[in-house]
Amino acid sequence: MRLLLVDDDPLFLQALSDSIFLRARKIAVETAPSGPSALRILATDPFDVVVSDILMSDMNGYQLTQEIRKSWPDMAVVLISGNPDQESRALNSGANAFLPKPLDRDKFVETLRRVAGTSENHQ
Repeated sequence: MRLLLVDDDPLFLQALSDSIFLRARKIAVETAPSGPSALRILATDPFDVVVSDILMSDMNGYQLTQEIRKSWPDMAVVLISGNPDQESRALNSGANAFLPKPLDRDKFVETLRRVAGTSENHQ
């Protein structure tokens, strides 16, 4: 599975990347510091899942989800936020799933597998 993590907090991106590596080594992780940079990466490289923070400065996660849906309607998108009240809006924006921060790392990996349609044996 190929995963693109999008967040404007570089420390969070690194910590989450490290956590995924420890829990699911068959998930290839790349990172983007903003929505516009994520779109540039997606234009040249295919991914199975995009995980984006909702609150970012250049482009929020809702806007990024809308742009992804225009160009890659079948790509799985997971939105994350420190505000758990965002779940309904996240799902209404076209995201496949929403997870509140702080992330439960095991639930996070399980959600990635679910939205990508993979099992532990077929990553």
